[in-house]
Amino acid sequence: MEEAAQSLEYTPLQSRIISGRLAEQQAVSLQRQIRPQMSELDGPDSLPDIGKAVERLTRAVVDRQPILVCTDHDADGVSGHCVVRTALMDNFAHPPELTHSFISHRMKEGYGISEGVVDRILAAGHDRGVLLSVDQGSSDEPRIARLADAGIDTVVTDHHGVEGSGPPSAYACVNPVREDSRFPDKFVAGCHVAWLTMAAVRRELIRIGRLPDDTPHLHDTLPFVALGTTADCVSFSRSRNNRLIVQRGLHRINHRPDPCWQALREIRKLDGPMTSSTLGFLAGPMVNAQGRVDEAMVGVRFLLSVSLAEARKYAGLLNAANEERKEIQEAMRLLAMDEASRQVARGAAGLAVWLEAGHSGVHGVVASRLVEAFGRPTMCISPKQGKPGIVTASARAVPGFHVRNAFAFIDESYPGALLAWGGHEGAGGLTAREADIPAIQALWDQAVIDSGVDVGPVLMTDGPLPGPPDFAMITEIECLQPYGREFDAPVFSQEMKLVEARPVGQGNKHVKLTVELAGRLIDGIWFNVPSIPWSIEPGMRVRGVFELDTNTFRGETKLQLLIRHIEPV
Repeated sequence: MEEAAQSLEYTPLQSRIISGRLAEQQAVSLQRQIRPQMSELDGPDSLPDIGKAVERLTRAVVDRQPILVCTDHDADGVSGHCVVRTALMDNFAHPPELTHSFISHRMKEGYGISEGVVDRILAAGHDRGVLLSVDQGSSDEPRIARLADAGIDTVVTDHHGVEGSGPPSAYACVNPVREDSRFPDKFVAGCHVAWLTMAAVRRELIRIGRLPDDTPHLHDTLPFVALGTTADCVSFSRSRNNRLIVQRGLHRINHRPDPCWQALREIRKLDGPMTSSTLGFLAGPMVNAQGRVDEAMVGVRFLLSVSLAEARKYAGLLNAANEERKEIQEAMRLLAMDEASRQVARGAAGLAVWLEAGHSGVHGVVASRLVEAFGRPTMCISPKQGKPGIVTASARAVPGFHVRNAFAFIDESYPGALLAWGGHEGAGGLTAREADIPAIQALWDQAVIDSGVDVGPVLMTDGPLPGPPDFAMITEIECLQPYGREFDAPVFSQEMKLVEARPVGQGNKHVKLTVELAGRLIDGIWFNVPSIPWSIEPGMRVRGVFELDTNTFRGETKLQLLIRHIEPV
């Protein structure tokens, strides 16, 4: 792979980075994987049920029927919600009074098209039209049947695992991971499936003369798809489509920013172009935050703001919610780390941590932190708000483990234990009875054992830098953007000398460093330093694991290291 990359004039450093992220069989299409063209985007026509979905949605637009947009409460769902509402009202001229939004309340209603969401829909008097789901619906047959009985057709667009051809009561189930799917990419996000579906509806409305030939494409919504794709942690290595969508979305964000992106830049004091890291570590958590502590529509309103003043207002609300989320998350993380340590000491391969005082809005993030710390597939379980005796859980995987398959194993081994469940390879969620937690914990552990996956924390690196760190290396690294899951930002490892070290931040949980690396002094920051059995002392030689980054302050940009790990030599 390195030779193939260098033959295409990638530098030795770039070639090393690429070879650590792409499979050997991708060498023959290397350029299409790294820098795909818009003409290479996989279109909607091979998606299962796309014809039925387009027919029903087109009829709803033409006949002026109510369209209920029902999406998940995470960044993928919120982004997809914005794609659909923008397409319906701005591109297809569907009346706002016939375009209705529903997003499940994470803590009160749970995941998917839940009973609570259906109750709200029916209580609002909806008894006709079509419900279009985004990033959910594949496992919601009972609720979809309720909607059908009430006269509402459901068009599911989703990317999570699905049994057979999808819910029998759905009018259509557009899901690229269906067994009968001919769509070549199984790794796109839910918002991407929704975007393709709306693109197909646009094409049909033009074909039948409902829209003029020059009706704008949906390119203005690419920033939403880029955000949802990055935040949902779908593969950037196995999907050319994901890389392409994020590249194009970021180009529009940086060159034609809507008010939401301008407000994000202001409130987070961002300098320079936004990158996939901006989407994944700043925008995504902010948009997610309100849905983690309350209801998620604030994220939709922020992304769809029509003025900078409006965007600033919602950015402030989201930023405040994000700070609240961080406090809740840190308290939960500490409790979860203690329980996870006990489970590891008992020999558990898979961690299933029950947090009686947990917060279901953040247990997915906490599960991710436990995966990083212990290198094991992890499930965090918390009480379901307002439902005594009922719990919800979020699970996260390690490479080689499939969360949804593990849930299926639990469901088959203990029928009735899981009241609702769904997910995909890397993540998933479930609802169960508190009384069944011990059995679920044991079956989760057995699923991990049966998978044969290696457990234990592993930190993969790209080896040492090719020379003293400089801005030319930053340019080489940035040319391979976007980075994301399975095409992670490069992480280097080599010896260095500690020159200065001092704790910073609330609670002194971060460490600001100056190190001597390859003969050059450079600053570094180590966030959330774990408990380590040695003291950080100036003058000592260590092996550091780090990302090479920049830091801009008062108009001056300097190199810095983002420290991931340090240990004495």
